[in-house]
Parts: sequence; structure tokens; C-alpha cells
Amino acid sequence: MTGLLIWARETSTLAPDTLIDAGLWSILDVAEHQGAERIYLDRDLGLLSVEHEGGINWETLQEIKNYVWGEDACAIEVYPPTNRVVNNLPMRHLWRLGPYDWWPDLIREGSADLGTLRERYERKAQAR
Repeated sequence: MTGLLIWARETSTLAPDTLIDAGLWSILDVAEHQGAERIYLDRDLGLLSVEHEGGINWETLQEIKNYVWGEDACAIEVYPPTNRVVNNLPMRHLWRLGPYDWWPDLIREGSADLGTLRERYERKAQAR
């Protein structure tokens, strides 16, 4: 597993200095009751991986995302084509989006402006 183990149901598996901070425990008390087993964070990739017992819900993932990255951060889960699925563990992966990544905003707030080099390049190519 890539990333730093930041929480585990079995606290004996965690070194005390691996926690983000003590406040994470209050959020994760809820996560534990929702079936979370371990939570890993890869800061370089912007990847939060939550190993669970099969019953973790959206609200719990949202609380964990908010605590680790903040309420203004946007993250997604990816459901790849069947031939690209890797499903060795019951684990959910949240990928943090960058400030110029587009995502489908269901309440229609935010801009659909072209924010990436690829989008600007494709727009210019189409205009020719």
C-alpha cells in the first residue's frame, strides 16, 4: 500500500508520531463504527485510501476527506473499465483534485472555464 498509515482500528499498529494530529481520533471514532479498519494518506499523489469492512458510507468518507484535506477540497472516486479494476482489498480511494481540475458540480455552482493546459490546447486546435 502506498502512503502513510494515519489511523488504524488496532492502535497498537500505529506509531504515535504517524498521526496527523489528535483531533483525527474524534472523526475516526465515527469511521470505526462505520467499519473503517485503516486509513492511508499519500500526500504526493493526493490519495486517501480507506480500508473497511464493507459497510463504510458516503457521509463517513466525506468527514474523513474534510478533516484530512479541508472542507473546500474536492475529491473523487474512480470506477475504471472492468479490465482495469484492482480489487484485492475492501478499500475506497479518494483522489484529491487540484484547483484547475474540472469536476461535475451537481448544484451548478462554480465555473466551467477551461482551466488546464490540455483544455486550452484543444480549444485552440478546434478553432483553427
